[in-house]
Formats: sequence, C-alpha cells, structure tokens
Amino acid sequence: MSPALFLSLLAITAIATIAPIVSYLVPKNFLPESVLLVAGGVLIGPAFLDLVHMGHEIELLRELGLGFLFLLAGYEVDIQSLRGKSGRLASAAWLTSAITALAVITIFPGLNPFSGQGIAFALAMTATALGALIPILRDRNMLETKVGKSIITHGAIGELYPILAMAILLGVRGTATNFIIVVIFLILATTIGLIPNHVQNAGKKLANIIHFGSESTAQTTVRVTILLLVGLITIATVFKLDIVLGAFAAGFIVRQATPLGRRELEAKLDGIGYGFFIPIFFITTGAKLDLKGITENPKMAIIFVGLLMIVRGLPVFITTFFELDSKPFTRIRQAIRIAIYSSTSLPMIVAVTQVAVDSKLMEPEIASTLVIGGAASVLIMPLLGALLDGKKDREKDDNTKIRSAQQKTHEAREAVQSTRKLIKEAAIAQMEASKVNPDSLDETTRETALSQRHQLAKAMEQAQKATENLADRAHEMFPDSNWDELAQRVHADRAAIVKQIELHLHQIDEENEETTSNPHT
Repeated sequence: MSPALFLSLLAITAIATIAPIVSYLVPKNFLPESVLLVAGGVLIGPAFLDLVHMGHEIELLRELGLGFLFLLAGYEVDIQSLRGKSGRLASAAWLTSAITALAVITIFPGLNPFSGQGIAFALAMTATALGALIPILRDRNMLETKVGKSIITHGAIGELYPILAMAILLGVRGTATNFIIVVIFLILATTIGLIPNHVQNAGKKLANIIHFGSESTAQTTVRVTILLLVGLITIATVFKLDIVLGAFAAGFIVRQATPLGRRELEAKLDGIGYGFFIPIFFITTGAKLDLKGITENPKMAIIFVGLLMIVRGLPVFITTFFELDSKPFTRIRQAIRIAIYSSTSLPMIVAVTQVAVDSKLMEPEIASTLVIGGAASVLIMPLLGALLDGKKDREKDDNTKIRSAQQKTHEAREAVQSTRKLIKEAAIAQMEASKVNPDSLDETTRETALSQRHQLAKAMEQAQKATENLADRAHEMFPDSNWDELAQRVHADRAAIVKQIELHLHQIDEENEETTSNPHT
C-alpha cells in the first residue's frame, strides 16, 4: 500500500487521540469532542497541513464510522417512549419544524422549496444529532433524567424522520418509487425485531444462544451486530438508499432483540465505534470541508445556526412545555433546555448534504457552510444547555425509575452469573496452585503464595456472600422473576466451593505438619 495512506491514517488517529484529552481538560465538557475532531480534520486537511488524502480506503473507514454513529443512535431509541405521549408530541414537533422549514425556504433568497437543494436545506434544519448528543448526555449523567429522556425522544424522532424523508425525497429515483422501496426496506428490517411479538421473543432467545461466546475469542455478540450492520447497509446500498437508513435500522433491531441491553455488548460496540470508526468520520468531515464558500459568505453559517434554534428549537419548546409537569418557572427553563439540546445537529446535516452534493442537487460550498453551522451547533447548544442546568433536572419520572430498576436488575443478574463463573475459575486455579510442592519455591515466593491463598479464600467467600445477598435483595424487589432459583443455585455453588477449598487447605496443612515433623521424608 501507498505510504500516503498510512500517513493519512496516522494523522487521523493522532487527532482522534488528542481531541478527547483536550475536551476532558475543559471543565464540565463545555467543548464537545466532536467539535474538536471536526476542527482537527480541518487542520490536517487540504486547507492547512494537507496530511489527509481521501482515497477509497479512508472513504470506506469514513462510511463505516457514519454507520456506527447511527447504529449506536438507533440502539438508544426506546420504542415505549415513541409509542406514548412523548413520542406523539415529538412527532408533532418535528412535523411543525418541517412545515416551518419549508416556509423559511420559500422566503429565503435563491432557494426553491420544491428543488432538491431546497429540500436538503429544509431537512438539515429539522434534524437533531442524537448520535452526537448521547456521549454528551452520558458524560453529564442525564440519560436517565426526565430532561435527558425527553431529549432522547426528540432526538430519535429528529433523526428517524429526516432519514426517511431524505431516502424518499432525495433518492435517485422518483418520489413514488423511492417511497415503495423504503417501505420494502422497512418491512425487511422490522420483521427481524418488531413484528410480531413472537419475533421479539425469538430475538431474545437468539441473543441468549450467541451470548455463550461473547467473552471468548469468538466474540459472537459483536460479530452478529456487525453482520447486521453491514448486511442492512448493503441492502440499503443495493436499493440505492443512503447507508444511514440501514445503520439506524440495525441499531434499532439490536435494541429490540435485547430490550434490557447487554452491558458487555454495549461496552464493546462503544469501544469499536467511539474508539476508532466514529472519530474517523468526524475528522474526515472536517478534512473534506470546502472553506472557500465559508470565507466568502461567513454570515450564512451564523444564520443557519439561528434557523436551527427557530425551526427546530421553537416547536420542541412548545410541545415540551405542555408535556412537563414541573412548576411554571422550572417548566419554562427545562423546556428551553430541551429545545436547545434538540437544536444540535451535525451527522444528519453531513448525511443530507452529502447525498445532495453526490446527486448534484447542492453546491459543495453551500454544503460545507451548512456542515460548519452544524458543527457550531454542537459547540453552542450543549454549552447553553449546561448553563441552564438545575437541580430539578436531575429528577427521574416514575416510568424512568421503573425502567432503570429493571435495567439495573438485568445487569445485576448478569453480574451474578459472571461472579459464579469467576468464583469457580478462581477455586480451580487455587486448587491447582495448592498442588505445588512448597519446597520447589524460593522463600519469598512460598510466603507470598501461602498468604495469597488464605486471602483468596476469604475474598471468594465474601464475594459469594455479597452475590447471594444481591440475589436475595433483587428477589424481594421483583418477586415474579427467577431470582429465587438463581439465589439457591448461588448458595449451592458457594457451599460446594467453600467445602472444597476447606478440604484442600486442610490436606495441605496436614502435609506441611507431616513434613515439619519428618524433615528427612
């Protein structure tokens, strides 16, 4: 391969490593990592250092980064919230945003609301960057709060509807044909995880079956998820749809197959996505920006940020105000905060403008200006949202508390199973170590081994008791679950393991006493 390719990859990974460190040094996460990644891409791009050359290999990594971003965004979608009052209000807010966007395009000089460029411009104003907001909300401990849940609901709608509208209105075929193809694609996708209920149950069973290899070199859960991601992206590409539709659907399906989530799977997907692919997407986005249009008309980016707050933020504020049950002043502040976060947009703007530019519906200069405006929104909106933070915003509603308890219980159940496995492995390792002849070890190693042997036995017993108490407590909270059976199994495991350990320790002590009494034996 060309050295230029690895030089480009080296520059990208360097920016990807530096950006989170700089973001961490800024208090309260005021400077989001995604903004630094885009700025770093501009720095190493053709406009300045010219270290990144967008060949086919880097483009492939960029597309996979975009796919992972929307996969993780789709994974965060809560179907119960979308079906309830919050989902209906969020849908009404987006439809209001879409109508407002078309009205703005009508009076905007040089834009036709019925042209491809006008539609792309309008969709960019109605989008919410859920994928970019999730890490920010997570770092600020907002995911399980009332405000955080509302932001996620509006963000899910603000990504799902623009994705569908983009596939239908900006496709390479006619609108009617695009609509039929999108419907077919959605039927193929939803059959796996949504319709009917027994398919969801099959998904859970499948997840349990492949879970056996999740901690081995097989990494089955990760491989199945990536297979689903690449498969739906491939289907979307064959249908000549944008890959974000396939990626978002893949994340949505994974969530339906594991409705309570799997901690180890989520951690690994975060590691793969946020650790490698997603930073490449943001950095290459910055590297591809055409700064000529921005320098010639800098006011456009500023105007676009203002339009985001009006077109997207105002409808969200109105619907959220009537949804919240706080006191009037607190309700106004929370509604403003949710509206500001919901006005954050970047990945969807990149996707929409990229489709419009590839279809020759939009000039690259205009697309770059919108992307810069989107990057500015990722910097400005979360900053304003943090400034409006209040103690009341950290409260959870009853539904969130119940779902959180179910989630934590599910995680505790997995922790119990993992602890049982680790205790057995530790017991086996200790028994094997106990068979070693102490005389074959030097004095320091022998003393350390004997000390660690007793410490390990004590630690294992304490861990097992804690695990048993956890199971009993969870059974009290959720008596309809299978915690009773699990607690009994844990108790049996503990008794058997402790008995084996005591037996082996007793045998070793007898052998040591015999060796001491008969040194010539």
